[in-house]
Amino acid sequence: MIRVRWWRWTVMTTAGELAGFTVPAAAGATSATLAWPAGASYAALLAAGFVEGAVLGYSQATVLRRALPALRVRRFWAATGAALTGLAATRIVPEGPSGRDHRPCRPSRAQTIVDASHF
Repeated sequence: MIRVRWWRWTVMTTAGELAGFTVPAAAGATSATLAWPAGASYAALLAAGFVEGAVLGYSQATVLRRALPALRVRRFWAATGAALTGLAATRIVPEGPSGRDHRPCRPSRAQTIVDASHF
């Protein structure tokens, strides 16, 4: 088995996260600037979360496949995308009926566990 070089892992993961995060950042900025309805913003941010996860997963898989030749890259990036979509779904709080409900929410125990495992 070939050892994964941690510097390569760090560089690829950082680059993947940076590239991937531009999508939710752009989606959030666009939905806020154009004043999209809460449902449309929520859907766009969930889709953007999937793209972020897919880009991150693909960048990680490019390093991991050297150490794990049996790794299925497509499954890995799809699973990472799905995981980040789930994370986004637990972290995004849709606006209240008035559209101006900006009260801070207290994270649930499940959110805290998910956040702690997402490093």
